[in-house]
Amino acid sequence: DDTLATLAREMNAALAPVSAMPLVPGAKPAGEKVKVTNPADRREVVGDYLNADAATVELAIANAVAAQPGWDKMPAASRARIREHAADLLEQRMCAVMAICVK
Repeated sequence: DDTLATLAREMNAALAPVSAMPLVPGAKPAGEKVKVTNPADRREVVGDYLNADAATVELAIANAVAAQPGWDKMPAASRARIREHAADLLEQRMCAVMAICVK
């Protein structure tokens, strides 16, 4: 019970509107943000997002294609460290990630 109460408290404290947009190096996202509401209560706005336009998608694909040879040449241990770092960041932000998933 104490663990669940602590988790609930931390998730509630972590709740903040989330804003998402394409994170593509070299892109200049533009357009109108779209509001995201809680499906259980459409009056509650939980964040917003900006769609990627065709130019941003094309640039993302070009960036990925350009980066692939470097990733392929990287030693497995180095790739593992990158993935472990990403996992660590998710764990550090677990309550915030869980809170937005619930909403």
